Amino acid sequence: MPSAAVRRAMITDEEFNLYLQFEQNIAIKKQTVKLRDVAAIYCSDAAKSSKIDNLIIAKLSKKEQQKVLSALEIVKIIGSQCPNASVTVFGEDDFILTLSSGKNASLLGELARTALVCLIVFFGAAFSVATFNNDVDISLLFDQTLASLHSPGELLPWLQISYSAGIPLGILIFYNHIFRRKMYNDPTPLEVEMRLYEQEVNTASILNESRKEEEDVHK
Repeated sequence: MPSAAVRRAMITDEEFNLYLQFEQNIAIKKQTVKLRDVAAIYCSDAAKSSKIDNLIIAKLSKKEQQKVLSALEIVKIIGSQCPNASVTVFGEDDFILTLSSGKNASLLGELARTALVCLIVFFGAAFSVATFNNDVDISLLFDQTLASLHSPGELLPWLQISYSAGIPLGILIFYNHIFRRKMYNDPTPLEVEMRLYEQEVNTASILNESRKEEEDVHK
């Protein structure tokens, strides 16, 4: 019968399952990056979970704001430290580490930027609506609408008010936003476009890094 030390060694050498899931772009706060900072981890061996969580997978310099890593690199690092780990990766094959400065923007600066954006959007939208009204000759359109309804000219102000109220109301319904509240839980068109843009930027960054590596290999 094997001794306690031998049995402990046998248990330690047993293969265990490790599951990792990566997002496409991961914000980090420290230059020394550990596995727990970039991945959702499940380890079937609770005794090895702490060691796996604290594995150092990358070190970023102060000038390095972004770094592209592949899941294969992570698997190699884990294999060198835990050769008995059976690693399964979900999510992205390549992902981006983005080092955040950790500094909170000043409230005054945030208010100034918000006010500037509001002014640009307001005057830009007003100019666009005025240009549209001029192109379609909205005054003539109102007169023709009243004529087709055989309505007197006294209804013209009501038609103008309903038109003016309908524009912002339609925008609110379309963009599904009233201040911070949503009318329904679906993502707004603006959110969809922002996510698509973010995904395309991340994909381009990963492809650019891959091309740089290929060029370095061929040099």
